Amino acid sequence: MNNDQSKPLHVLIVEDYNLSAQYMSQALKLCDCRSIQIAESGEQAVEMARSQGPFDVVFVDLLMKGMGGIACISVLKSMRWSGYIVAMSANEDLRTSAIAAGADKFLHKLDHPVRDIVAIVNAVKTNKP
Repeated sequence: MNNDQSKPLHVLIVEDYNLSAQYMSQALKLCDCRSIQIAESGEQAVEMARSQGPFDVVFVDLLMKGMGGIACISVLKSMRWSGYIVAMSANEDLRTSAIAAGADKFLHKLDHPVRDIVAIVNAVKTNKP
């Protein structure tokens, strides 16, 4: 069966906390992603987007040292980024800023179980996020 639903995706996780990045990576492995890359900073994410992109989906932690997630999202958007951007934070107050910067969705980090991550990726696969 080779249809849009089985189209493997190129995914980038931007997360400075290794345990969270590994959790996300494991969840994404359930989604038949073509590749899963991890950036530990906003700066590294921008460089990876330039050198390894385009990514179909990027999950961005909003609070990181150096270039934070909101700045990272803004830079990606200024690069004519067409992938689906999911902002993540334990701070609900950052939702509005993340969406204004160009994020397509906001996930509260304490409430994003595997099923939500899988649902987002599957929606992107079928072009129905």
